[in-house]
Amino acid sequence: MKKNFCKSYSQCGEDMILNFIFHKALKIKKPTYLDIGAYDPYEDSNTAIFYENGSTGINVEPNRERYKKIVKERKRDINLNLGISHKEGSADLYIVSSEKMSTLVGSKARRLFTSHGMSTESIQKIKVTTVNKIIEKYCKGVCPDLLSLDAEGMDLAILRSVNWKKYSPVVICAETASYSTNGNEEKDTRLITYLESKGYMVYADTRINTIFIKKDRYVNHS
Repeated sequence: MKKNFCKSYSQCGEDMILNFIFHKALKIKKPTYLDIGAYDPYEDSNTAIFYENGSTGINVEPNRERYKKIVKERKRDINLNLGISHKEGSADLYIVSSEKMSTLVGSKARRLFTSHGMSTESIQKIKVTTVNKIIEKYCKGVCPDLLSLDAEGMDLAILRSVNWKKYSPVVICAETASYSTNGNEEKDTRLITYLESKGYMVYADTRINTIFIKKDRYVNHS
């Protein structure tokens, strides 16, 4: 008997859930996306599956070396070597020994060192902008269908800075668990509560990430 295998690039199969939401629940065949903290074109990517199926979007990655790899592999996308914050300006990017954990938050970098034995490999001065500015400039003011957010300590501040009256992605996938090596992650209930207050409901949770869907859109398409 021939077996069918589904390819997943995400950390915990989030892209499979997202793919189901867009194709089955929302009937959106080629969702657009804004991937903040993209890190890699395929490894642990929540948007690679959509890119392979013909979708296009925006990948934002502050680490210069990781950004170069994304540019090489995701040529149809708009790729930006920037950080995302709650305001425009500049910031220090702490490149830690586990590159996936690189962060704009100095206190988080120090915590990774003291609690998890990681080290700061380098500090890069980078430009930072906001979600609102990205959408205005690169999406002509039209909000992408999916917001994938992995900003290593900046997630809630970024979400609080969004102009929700103008920009409401249909689906949001956000990291909601603290880093842990022993399974004792703590959930960021503040982020979950905040998005619920903006009209989102929790559709699924993979422990590390939570997938939210705009409640009125889901009800209307279920």
